Amino acid sequence: WLKGNAGINRFFGVEDGYIDTNYALSIPLFSPEGYDPLFVGRYGELVGASYNGQLKPEIPRSDVNLSKIDDVYKFTENSYRRRLMQLLGIKYIIDKDDLGNAGDFKPEDYKFKPDLFNLVWQEGKWKIYEYKEVLPRFFLANNYELITDKQQIINRLLNSKSDLTQTLVLEESVSGFVPKKTLDNFSVVLEKYTPNYIIFQTKSDSNKLLFLSDNYYPGWKAYIDDKETKIYRADYTFRAVNIPAGDHKVTFSYDLF
Repeated sequence: WLKGNAGINRFFGVEDGYIDTNYALSIPLFSPEGYDPLFVGRYGELVGASYNGQLKPEIPRSDVNLSKIDDVYKFTENSYRRRLMQLLGIKYIIDKDDLGNAGDFKPEDYKFKPDLFNLVWQEGKWKIYEYKEVLPRFFLANNYELITDKQQIINRLLNSKSDLTQTLVLEESVSGFVPKKTLDNFSVVLEKYTPNYIIFQTKSDSNKLLFLSDNYYPGWKAYIDDKETKIYRADYTFRAVNIPAGDHKVTFSYDLF
């Protein structure tokens, strides 16, 4: 079901529905976790802060892991973790109900609150819930806030009162960017998404910031109508590009050399 419906949205499993780290690579699907001796430290810090909202003095050497959740209540009740799920685009939650009847299509509202989660699929004891508050994996934002202190960025991102879709957090100023306080016409369409090459088509009446919840990392380059442009580190570890008004083709490509 996920292969046919999830697209580039991420998924996560809880309790007996947990799927081990890196397994998604073989399908392929998109998971917020990963095991590799070389991983993005900023991403590890952000995930680690989802437990209590504070940066940890140490992060794991070789893996970024939301951890195997043995108590789904702790998972769904943790507001910091739910906020991180929003930002990471974790749209689908896998659960396995060993005590349920195989033929029942019945959400477990006592574990997955209906105002936050919607049961979208079940086969036997396996269930998939949709997280209603999830943010798109990419969108156009009207403004940005300049913050350089790492803990202050975390505080801003994990604050439930912050509107992450309207205002990004950047760590340097964007030359020539004029924030738009009123709504106007704009759209962004994903045309291609591969591990090393991504294409968007954007349209707007004013300049915007294109946000993509993929990691900011050396080797990635961005182009607007085939002309190279700067990638900004946004929302602690992700990417943003300043898009001028009008219709544009925006490309991300990875070339370490």
